[in-house]
Amino acid sequence: MKLLLIRHAQSENNVIEDRPDYTQARQPDPPLTAHGHHSARQFAQDADLRGVTHGFRLFR
Repeated sequence: MKLLLIRHAQSENNVIEDRPDYTQARQPDPPLTAHGHHSARQFAQDADLRGVTHGFRLFR
């Protein structure tokens, strides 16, 4: 059995974490940044997903 743990790509909340108002500026379920979309597409192209038969989401 092969187990893959895949974290989400960069979100809007990730790019504001150095701001002083970070906790107030965070948004629930933020969208991905352009970089996040690019890295998710790149992962999908590069990952060896042959033989993967099940996928699960932990949240939402």
